[in-house]
Amino acid sequence: MQTNFYNLSEIRYFVSQPHNGLEDVEKVWKLGEGPCGKCVVQLEVTVTGNFMAIRQFHRGGTKKVVVIPLSQITSAIHFEEVK
Repeated sequence: MQTNFYNLSEIRYFVSQPHNGLEDVEKVWKLGEGPCGKCVVQLEVTVTGNFMAIRQFHRGGTKKVVVIPLSQITSAIHFEEVK
């Protein structure tokens, strides 16, 4: 089963990262200027099987896709829609 979420302004969740010890780390994806200096203009998410894929679309047409195993997510996943 595949579930898609479109027109998002923010995605927020906690993830277990073994290289950080036992500490869970909060991950936040949102519209606007990112740490890489590119401006995110659109966010989409697909949840399928055991994975969540986050797609960031940047001003200028570039795209970044990050795939996260659901087994690493240690909290609820919060989505905010564009208003």
